[in-house]
Amino acid sequence: MLQLSSLLCGLLIVLIVLALQGSLVDSQDRSAPYPSLDNYHTILARLEAIEAGQAAMKRSLNNVDARMLVKLEAIENTLARIVRQQAAIQATPLSNHSKIDSRAVPPNFEGIAGRYFYIERSLVTTWASAVATCRDMGGSLATFRNETELNEVRKHLPNGSSYWLGLNDRKKEGEFVSAASGKPAKYFKWFQNEPSNTGNYQHCVSFYNGEMYDIACDEYLYFICQDTE
Repeated sequence: MLQLSSLLCGLLIVLIVLALQGSLVDSQDRSAPYPSLDNYHTILARLEAIEAGQAAMKRSLNNVDARMLVKLEAIENTLARIVRQQAAIQATPLSNHSKIDSRAVPPNFEGIAGRYFYIERSLVTTWASAVATCRDMGGSLATFRNETELNEVRKHLPNGSSYWLGLNDRKKEGEFVSAASGKPAKYFKWFQNEPSNTGNYQHCVSFYNGEMYDIACDEYLYFICQDTE
């Protein structure tokens, strides 16, 4: 930028000298003591053109700087996100890495107790729709393996909200199976007097405040998905 300014200043001096020389010649020819006014107008026009060019160049450089700043901010945000992801991976217990790192994890699933779960906190739907939604996300409606896993997931849930689980006895009363595998479930934590099958139409399992209930499958609840292994 300094070299450009020096060059423009030099060019301006040359133009002024040439114009003055022309003025002197004209004045000598006409025996007039002063240079031509037309030459001053010409010099002034050239000066204005040079200034306009400098202003345009400055605006162009400012636009380049602004675009570069936006790109740099985008790169910084990407790097920050990568750092956060790496920190989350490093914070996962080493005993879980062999299970988690060996497969692709569906988007929006979070690591809990050595597995990945998705907790729907906005949409309420029927049990069958929850099964389909989890499948579309690359997982299945969740079933808990043990008390530890249940308690860890519960820490991520607010009290007072019900969630669909993958357990159901729709095919055979009293035989609760997993929606993902179709096999009998191995772990339950029923609320007292559950499952009750009130009215003989409660065949799907909900999770409420850390305990399980059998309720009608057409109720509208939040749901929990698990990563399909």
